[in-house]
Amino acid sequence: MTSKSPVRSCHDVDESVLSFAEVKALAAGDSNIKEKMDLDIQVTKLKILKADHASQKYKLEDDISKNLPKKIAMLKEQFAGYQADIQMYKENKLAGKDSFSMELGGKFYTDKKEAGAALVGICRSTKVPEEGLPVGGYQGFKMALHYKAAYAGFIISLTGKISHNVEIGSDIFGNIQRINNVL
Repeated sequence: MTSKSPVRSCHDVDESVLSFAEVKALAAGDSNIKEKMDLDIQVTKLKILKADHASQKYKLEDDISKNLPKKIAMLKEQFAGYQADIQMYKENKLAGKDSFSMELGGKFYTDKKEAGAALVGICRSTKVPEEGLPVGGYQGFKMALHYKAAYAGFIISLTGKISHNVEIGSDIFGNIQRINNVL
């Protein structure tokens, strides 16, 4: 029903066991019967291999004509999105190493500790399953909070042209560092 040709085979553990072809040849007294049976088995195996080869060939042809062009177009679009986000990051990147500015819930934070604490506070007060909750912005990217019930954790999506996800933990400075690392 799956259009596949399953091959099932088993081998006898004991060497003294005769094959059906050998038993038939012994009973008939003709060694040509054994040879014919062996050839029939080999022909059957070759037919199965041919069918499997044709199935693989058709699958590859489908990939070439349908699936791969879609994947190439998707990857080109993703590449363009990454280029646009890199450009936006360069334009909005803060000048100094110690300079910091993040908007969370309509309030601007210039201290990493305060911003990290506010982000953890937003996570603790939010239990919206699987929905994006806009929480602010950072270096030109919009930030949305998602609760993932599968592992009972939060993810921040930094969205420019495409979305970049960051897992949020309980460490105040670690969350800010992970966001910076993604950017």
